[in-house]
This record gives sequence, C-alpha cells and structure tokens, in this order.
Amino acid sequence: MNNIKDYKSKELVYLAISNLLIWSYFNIDNLSTVDISVMSTLLEATIMFGAIQMIVFILDAIYSDKAKNRLIWAKQCLPGEVVFSKVIPEHEDIRIDNEIVKKEYLDIYKNMPSALKDKKKYENREWYKLYNKYEQNSKVYFSQREWLLCRDIYVGYFTSLVCYLLLQVAVDKQNISFEFIGYLLIMLIISNIAARIKSERFVLNVIAVDLANREIGQPV
Repeated sequence: MNNIKDYKSKELVYLAISNLLIWSYFNIDNLSTVDISVMSTLLEATIMFGAIQMIVFILDAIYSDKAKNRLIWAKQCLPGEVVFSKVIPEHEDIRIDNEIVKKEYLDIYKNMPSALKDKKKYENREWYKLYNKYEQNSKVYFSQREWLLCRDIYVGYFTSLVCYLLLQVAVDKQNISFEFIGYLLIMLIISNIAARIKSERFVLNVIAVDLANREIGQPV
C-alpha cells in the first residue's frame, strides 16, 4: 500500500488552491476590471492567504492525533471507544448482524469494564487489536485514508478561520471579509460532519472484515 497520508501532497494542495480563488473572489470588488488597484488587492490577498496556509501547514505538523480528534469530537467519545457498546448496536450496517457480533465477540462483552473511563480504553484497545490484523486490507486502508483526509480538511479549515480572524484584525480589521468567514464556517460544519461519518465507517469496516473472515473460516 502507498503512504496513507499521500493526500497531503495532492487533495490538500488542490483544496488550498480552490480556497485561494475563493479568497480572491471575496477580496476583489470588481473582477471584470483589471487595473493596478485590483492587482494590488489580489497580491495582498495572496500574500495574506499564503501566510495563513504556511501557519496551517506548520500547526498541522504540531497537532497530535489526539488534539485533532478532540477538535472533531470535542468531549464526545470517539467511535473506537464505544464501538461494541454503542456504534455497532445503533448503526444500521447491513454487513453486521448484532446477534453474530455478540456471539463472535462474547469474551469482549464478558470482560467489559463498568467504569466509563476504563470501558472506553478497553473497547478501543480490543478494536485496535482487530484493526492491526486488517490494516493492509483494501477496504480498511481506504476507509482510514478517507477518515484522515476529512479530519485534516476540518482541522485545516478550523486553523484557517482562527488565523484569518487574528491576522485580519491585526493587519486590516476594517476590511474583514464576512463572506469569506461565512464560507469557512460552512465548510467547517460540512467537513466536521464528513469526518464523523468517515470515522464511524472506518471503525465498522474493521468489524465487517473481521466477521467476514471468521465466517469463511480464515484464522483471526
């Protein structure tokens, strides 16, 4: 399999370019008139946007996986932390039969701690054991890649919004683009929803692949 985070040099670059075009659109009053003032405004917007993207790139390298996950889920449990007690029973996945899950993972359910903190760690640990077996499975690999991509897109929009507000207030607070802020907020909401969906899908794919292998009698 290729580097699972190769999207950093592909999809995220395209996203940055599209954001630059949208940024420019909101910062130039009249795109039909190309004169010195328009070019100056475009240059200023490009420099400002470039600075923000550089900060986003640096912070992305600094953010831990735990910090990124918390930005997505806040105080809520991650899907892997409640996969056996909540995600599987409540998720309508036609590949996964709840009765078969209870039978195949009987030992997991029997040893489930009662304390919430211990329970979260236990469920995530048991799920991670399954994930390690199928890490290179194509369904698991690509669903994980999609989850990580959506997560990084959300974190990128979150950081861009914060940096834009701080830099714009510091440099030129009279010309804050509320249209661009609205665009970032909308994309922030959409990318958060997408990241949550992809995260649950990734977690369930591991379970579905494991159950399928158990059914055909492959060693687990």
